[in-house]
Amino acid sequence: MNKKQKLLILTGSIIVIASFAIWFFSGMEMLTHYTPKMNGKSKLLSLTEEEFIWGLDLTLIISGAALLVTGYVYNKLTKL
Repeated sequence: MNKKQKLLILTGSIIVIASFAIWFFSGMEMLTHYTPKMNGKSKLLSLTEEEFIWGLDLTLIISGAALLVTGYVYNKLTKL
């Protein structure tokens, strides 16, 4: 393997590992969703903010796309 191929595999691996790390540290939810977060300033008005929760579905989509692109480009590099 040449340097471009090694860099490509390293980049794809880092993207997959990073997406699973984000999912792990976000609470390992199965589905991506928004959770209402109460604003402590005015409970009478019930003002809420939405908090984004990273899910396994988003992790798998990002990892799959990274693997597909990495595999496609790697295949093109080996044919050169």
